[in-house]
Amino acid sequence: MASNSSGKPRKRKRRRRRGISFKLTLAITLLVAGVLYWRSDGYYLLGIDDRVEHPDFRQLRASGTVGIFYGVVGTVLIFTNLLYLARRRLAAFRNLGSMRTWLDLHVFTGLVGATFVAYHSAFQARALVNQITAVSLIIVIISGLIGRFFYALIP
Repeated sequence: MASNSSGKPRKRKRRRRRGISFKLTLAITLLVAGVLYWRSDGYYLLGIDDRVEHPDFRQLRASGTVGIFYGVVGTVLIFTNLLYLARRRLAAFRNLGSMRTWLDLHVFTGLVGATFVAYHSAFQARALVNQITAVSLIIVIISGLIGRFFYALIP
């Protein structure tokens, strides 16, 4: 450590962190969820039987045009999320940015992708496979958020 004129050691300035902050990621995720909810005009608050009467039912259901769009966007984001694992393991990706930036991208795509998938499914998981998948995704997101919290504590 270098010292100043009084002989006391100077504290090293900490470099500012680059990339998407965690708070910004959460804000964008909530914004996306809000916009998707606003677009639905109350569709997702209705019971399963009442949704058929909603004017946008044919578009917002999982097999509708908007529902499929949400599913495709969510799936692409989740596959993009997995690029973080490739960046960590494969030597060919070593020169494609810092791990910190990749982790930020990983968190962002995971949260926003899961949001789109939830809206695609219209918040329903009627089949056993869907229920297992939904619970698994929730567990992964919660454990990831906890891990991200602990990662932020590391100097």
